[in-house]
Formats: sequence, C-alpha cells, structure tokens
Amino acid sequence: MSSSTRILIVNHIVLPVDASLQEAFSVAAQRLKAARLLPADAVFRVYRRAIDARRKGAVRFVYSVAVSGSFGRIPSERLTGGAFSLLPPEEPIPPSGGER
Repeated sequence: MSSSTRILIVNHIVLPVDASLQEAFSVAAQRLKAARLLPADAVFRVYRRAIDARRKGAVRFVYSVAVSGSFGRIPSERLTGGAFSLLPPEEPIPPSGGER
C-alpha cells in the first residue's frame, strides 16, 4: 500500500444471507460513487460481517466493506452520519475471505 493509499470503511450494508460478497462490494461502490468518493484504483475487502437475526424469517447479513485506494482529500462532512469511516493508517485490516 503506497503512502497516498487510504482505507475508507463503508458501513451498514444490509443484504439477504444468500447474497454474494460481490453484491456487498457492488453496494459499497454505488455508495462511494454517489458520494463522489470512488477512486479508480479501489480494492474492496470485507472489514466486518455480522448476522442480524432479530426478526424471525428476516435473517440478514450486515457488512462493513473496507475500500483502499487513492482517495485524496476527503471533506469531513462526507464522513458524518456513520455511512463512511476513515481507517487510521496504522490500523491493519483484519484478514477476510473476500476481496475484489
């Protein structure tokens, strides 16, 4: 990872349990694109995955996707509301099974 590469976490991606990792990455890319934050060199990895089983018959996965890339300057107002989080440079991404 170069010194200009940063890691942004896309939080609260809710998908059915039968959805693929590619669907989680696609939702993350759509959200970044809508916020005008999607870098051309983006690499997607699962940062966190949890099961939401609070409602019987509506079990789903809730993903946080780590996106590394050359984001440049990110205005602080785009990081409010919890949709995105900027990972500190010294914090490693935990190993995961999925990457794009």
